[in-house]
Amino acid sequence: MTSLPFVSVCMITYNQEVFIRDAIEGVLMQHVNFPVELLIADDTSPISTSLIVQEYIENHPKGHWIRYVRHSENKGMMGNFVWDLENCK
Repeated sequence: MTSLPFVSVCMITYNQEVFIRDAIEGVLMQHVNFPVELLIADDTSPISTSLIVQEYIENHPKGHWIRYVRHSENKGMMGNFVWDLENCK
């Protein structure tokens, strides 16, 4: 994206590879006329979650909306959520 997003969508995940596709699709299916970012904060899920998110980034027409961070150490649900909020633009 060339400009700061008008809307930042916070999404946290931990062992949700079964549901992550539906969650991402729910954001990317939106039709808007302003910049959006989807910040996905992964709290050390198995690698399958990373692969699914990377697939969307590379192949979906709105994949450029996604900013994905996989933490190296588990922050816990609240720690991950707070980190996600603090890193939205």
